[in-house]
Amino acid sequence: MMVSSKTFSSLQFFTLFYIFTVAFASTEEAIALLKWKATFKNQNNSVLASWTPSSDACEDWYGVVCFNGRVNTLNIINASVSATLYAFRIHLSLFLRLLILA
Repeated sequence: MMVSSKTFSSLQFFTLFYIFTVAFASTEEAIALLKWKATFKNQNNSVLASWTPSSDACEDWYGVVCFNGRVNTLNIINASVSATLYAFRIHLSLFLRLLILA
């Protein structure tokens, strides 16, 4: 069975679009988490030292679990975070399914 070049091109386009959307979303969420971290009262938190702009939030950050490139779970238990959720970005919460702060 032959697949038309138009169908194949559409499939390529949507595949690339999905990949770039996921990559962009992860970056956007990482920036939101870094902005939230910047509001912490205890800036010298060694547990969250892995939260840096130069590392991959989904792979390297303490307490961050991703699904399909999106932050799905944030578990910062035992991180001694002193902050409010006021600075927590709303768009991040759209994909966040579990938030553990205790």
